[in-house]
Formats: sequence, C-alpha cells, structure tokens
Amino acid sequence: MTDIGPESEFEAWLDAHWSEQLTLRQWWAALADAGWSFPSWPVECGGRGAPERVSRLVRSVLARRGVVGPPDGFAVTMLAPTLLRHGTVEQRQTLLPRIARGDLTACQLFSEPGAGSDLASLRTSARLEEGGWVVNGQKVWTSQAATSDIGMLLARTGSPTDKRGGITYLLLPMDQPGVDVRPLKQMNGQAEFNEVFLNSAVAPAAAVVGEVDAGWQVAQATLAAERSSGSRRGGTPPAGVRAGRLDQPVAQVARAAAEEEASAPRLYSRSGRAARRLAIAAGRWEDPLVRDRVVQLHILSEATRALSARMRQDAPPGVANVAKLAAAQLAREARDLDLDILGASALLSGPDAPVDGEVELMALSAHMVSIGGGTDQIQKNILAERILGLPRDPTEMR
Repeated sequence: MTDIGPESEFEAWLDAHWSEQLTLRQWWAALADAGWSFPSWPVECGGRGAPERVSRLVRSVLARRGVVGPPDGFAVTMLAPTLLRHGTVEQRQTLLPRIARGDLTACQLFSEPGAGSDLASLRTSARLEEGGWVVNGQKVWTSQAATSDIGMLLARTGSPTDKRGGITYLLLPMDQPGVDVRPLKQMNGQAEFNEVFLNSAVAPAAAVVGEVDAGWQVAQATLAAERSSGSRRGGTPPAGVRAGRLDQPVAQVARAAAEEEASAPRLYSRSGRAARRLAIAAGRWEDPLVRDRVVQLHILSEATRALSARMRQDAPPGVANVAKLAAAQLAREARDLDLDILGASALLSGPDAPVDGEVELMALSAHMVSIGGGTDQIQKNILAERILGLPRDPTEMR
C-alpha cells in the first residue's frame, strides 16, 4: 500500500482501468492482476497481503460506483480458504490466481445418499493408478455441479474401518465422461441441487489437498468456510468458462445478471425490518404481540449478522458452528412470524400473492438452513465435544 491510503489508491486505479467496453474476462483479469480482487490474499497467490478491512473497502467502493465486483461462488468462499490453509505452494500459486480471474469454479462433493450428517461413513472410493486417481461412487445435494470446473471431493482411499482416517480430499475435474450430473427437484419447485454419479472419473495424481488418508482435517476447513460464507452476492455474473459469460461485454453481463436476479424466485427477507414492513402492510403492526416478536427477530438477525462478520476474521474455534445454529434459528423464527402475520394468505404463491409469494417460498425452504452444511444436531455435538470437552455421543455411527 502507498502513503495515500488504500481507498484513494484503489479509486485512482479504478479511474484508470474501468471501462464498460471490456469483456468480463478482461475486467476480472485486470482486477486480479492488480491484486484488487481479493486484497487480503498473499501477494504470491494474487492478492496484496492487506488486512481483511481492505477487501471490505474495495467491495464498498465498487458497489458505490456501480462497477462489477470480483468473482463469487464456491471457489471463492470455500475452495480458496481451504487452499490457503492446506494447499501446496503449487496449488495455491496455480489455482488461486485462476479463481481471482474468474477462470475456475468449484462445487462441493461431500454428502452421499448414506453419508450426510454422518459424513465419515462415505463410500465413494479413489484408487491411485498410473495416470491419476480413479474415482467411483455417488454424491448428492451438490449445488452448481453442472457448471463447475472442479469438485472438492472426499473419497475413501483407506479401509472403511478407518472411518475418518481413510479419507482423502481430491480436486476432481468435473468436465469429463466419468462425471454424470442429474438435477434434483425440490418441494419448493426449484432444482438447486444435483446428484453426481462418478464412474471411473479421474483426478490427477497431484490433486490431493493435504495428505493421503488425512482429508478429514482438510474438509473441516471447507465446512467452516461454508458455514461462515453466507449467500452468493446478488447480481454477480457467474464465473467460469462453462457459464459462457467471460467473453461478453462486462456491462451486458452485469445487466443480464441483475435481470436474472430480479426475476428469480425469492425468499422473503429474514430481517426484523422486513417483518415490520410486512406487519404494517397486513394491518398487524398495532398488535403488541406481533411488535414484540418483530423486535426479538431484529435482535436475532443482528446477532447472526455480527457472528457472520466475526467469522471473516480470526475467530476462535466454535464460532462457525454457533453462527450456523443462529442462522437456522433465524430462518425458523422469521418463517413462523411471517406466517402468523399473513395467516392463510401466506401459503399463496405467484405474482398476485402477498409480496409475490416470497413468504410461501421461504416457508417451504427455511428448514434447509437447519440441514445443509451439517444439521443443527451435528453442530451441537461438535460444540459439546470439541469446545466444551463433553463425552462423545455413544452411538454406533460415531
């Protein structure tokens, strides 16, 4: 950083380099090459070695000036933190700059039909042969599998009796004949998740993150990043070659992403302010019980936001689990309050329903927050055993 300060330095750089005539690929490359995509990353990995506050400052400046921000998605929120902690020097220096330039996208290949909350029971296998790791098995509940370049894969490379000790973390190329992606239709009408069948799919021999048979420890870094990352930034153009947007003009891509975001089915906001607006519109704001519940929801939403912000810093162990539990409770409380405010009309969907049916969609989707990324029960077990030092749950599956 120069003596003029990071904000002034970035503003000057932005004035010199931003143009709506650039393609998305050119713009993201310019951001990345200057280290502004993710300034808190190490310099050798495509960052500037700056404090996290500089990253927040850059995002704020970009939003204020209406300029397209850096890439987003699971490669940024989950793969990058994992590589920064466990990747080899070559992996970090090769993959992180590609993520910063929007050239590389990722999905998570952890859960299986018989290994969700009890993830250590996974049965997908990887065998090292000449030419790489040969992978066979099935994964489920995978988001963005059809457009991702790399799968963050957990596979069994040791004996099934080893449980956590026989699991290896691999980076699996997704665009190959041995990877079959099939969408899963949800009860809310959407298809955000996929099942992925792996039939002799191949990962390079050097695709191991961490050590062979020691992938469980690496996976904890990915899961912690998932719990603390929050949702995707609305209106951010999709990254990766397979999304087909990189060589389009950046202004065109930004408009298309914003239109898609605006037209997509939306979940009603879980904030106390949104509940207050809903209560006023429904004529329920003068009800003291409703007002009290709105205040309680606002307190919970602010606490959840603060926990998420803390997770982006050097938070102590257990904060990610508490943040995940708080987010699940917030989803349930917001759902129940909004349903009570609207009554039977909350179950209507479509443009002629209250708030365009967003409350109905939230009611059908809120429970997913308690399940995805590890159930509430799993989070409480982790806190009890690893933070409080209580005895482990005496079940056969553990």
